[in-house]
Amino acid sequence: MKGLAGFMFFLLFLAGLALVNLRGMRDQSAVTVSSDEQLADSAWRPTHLGEMRLSDDTSMFVQFNADGSLIGFAGCNQFFGNYAVADKGVSIGRVGSTRKACPEPINAYEVSFLESLQIVHTAALSDSRLILNDSSGNVLNRFVPAPLAAIAN
Repeated sequence: MKGLAGFMFFLLFLAGLALVNLRGMRDQSAVTVSSDEQLADSAWRPTHLGEMRLSDDTSMFVQFNADGSLIGFAGCNQFFGNYAVADKGVSIGRVGSTRKACPEPINAYEVSFLESLQIVHTAALSDSRLILNDSSGNVLNRFVPAPLAAIAN
């Protein structure tokens, strides 16, 4: 019995070690966004705020326009701003928004989402997904494409 318990502990240790190592891995197939054209005229629906998974039916989105402007919906309020891509970095200027009162937890998600946009440092495209990172390389948000026609309303 002691041998079985020791073996189980060893397996749990290996599983934990694997999880720690996998969490730190970066997507090797990701392509760093290095020009405005890679984001221009594209819309994205967030799937994750940091490590938190969002519902697949979220109405949140961000759209990057060819003129350097961005618009979106943060869950309760519309938002707008400007973005630029230079030197393998992405910067999003000050983001403005409408000011409707939002119930929880929508308000918390919205605040987190809008604050994360303000500290974007890099963006990467991987398997038709957009990943926004801070200056330390931490993932801020993950997105999947959103159809432009669906958000034009």
